[in-house]
Amino acid sequence: MSEQKKKQNPKTTVKPKATNTKPKPATSTGSQSVRGKVLSYQKTAAQFNLAAAKMVNSGVKDLQKGILAMQAGVRDMQSGIIEQRKKYAEDAAAFQSGVDKMLANIAGMRVAIAKQAQDNQAYIKHFLG
Repeated sequence: MSEQKKKQNPKTTVKPKATNTKPKPATSTGSQSVRGKVLSYQKTAAQFNLAAAKMVNSGVKDLQKGILAMQAGVRDMQSGIIEQRKKYAEDAAAFQSGVDKMLANIAGMRVAIAKQAQDNQAYIKHFLG
């Protein structure tokens, strides 16, 4: 064949057979695939969130128990303070009563000392004459 005929009759080129280039379905979870890694990260994140929720809930329960125990302790302390204050008030009243008795006795002693001084002066006057 001549060169001219070859140019007029171009050969059809055979296209390579198309390969199946569809992406793998979304259910493919191979650990090396991007989808698999995303699913693995999501699963890990869900586990972390669940663990965090459990920790928070148990922490809240422990915190509530601690608060109740602290409130009971505060009530006991307040009761103790109130009782101690009453005792101090009673003791202060008893102390004041003792002070009042002492002052009354001191006043009585002064009167007795003054009377004794007068009696002594009278005796000296009578003796010396």
